Amino acid sequence: MVSVVARDKMTLDEQKNLETQNAPATSLAAKSKSKWKHWSKRVLLVKLRLVLAGILLGYVYAYLSPLVYPKDRPLGFTFGFAHGGLMPMALPSLVIGKNVPIFAENNNGRFYKLGYICGINVCGLLFFGFGFGGLPKKGAK
Repeated sequence: MVSVVARDKMTLDEQKNLETQNAPATSLAAKSKSKWKHWSKRVLLVKLRLVLAGILLGYVYAYLSPLVYPKDRPLGFTFGFAHGGLMPMALPSLVIGKNVPIFAENNNGRFYKLGYICGINVCGLLFFGFGFGGLPKKGAK
């Protein structure tokens, strides 16, 4: 920091050099504040999208669950697979207060349960495997 008296005795070039030396410090603080604002805004938007998607999925699942859980016949592997894959979608429905089924009571036993477990695993692979890790990049080894 230079006093006012010393600044008056400086040449014009020296004053310009002094101003440019102090400028990056203030612009760096402004940039970091700008990055923080951008990051917090982005995080807020991601959370808002997740909440809205959860609410939408909850209502869609509650509306369509009677179609996926027929009560007129015992359900086998394919329905078990579908129910296992859709089971994670039941969480938002249960959170918003809808009483939705997650497992068919009228099933044929072991094959339904095997399909249910396979459906949960495939859903987990698709969501956690590709959703968080992304698809493999071309040329990556």
